Amino acid sequence: MHGHGTLYWASGDKYVGEWADYVRNGQGVHTYPSGDRYEGSWKSHKRHGHGTYYWADGRKYVGEWADDLRSG
Repeated sequence: MHGHGTLYWASGDKYVGEWADYVRNGQGVHTYPSGDRYEGSWKSHKRHGHGTYYWADGRKYVGEWADDLRSG
């Protein structure tokens, strides 16, 4: 997959966004079965760069990510 697309996992996860060679790269939104959601930059299937994580209970983190971890 290359370009923009949507992937659904059997677990209930869903990703809508940019792909490069079947890997999440660029901007995208990942929705988790718990109702949590991440909107932002991806690099090599990991949250990386600027993004926002929304928890189902209403909390949110806005900031930088590095290798799938909050950074800042």
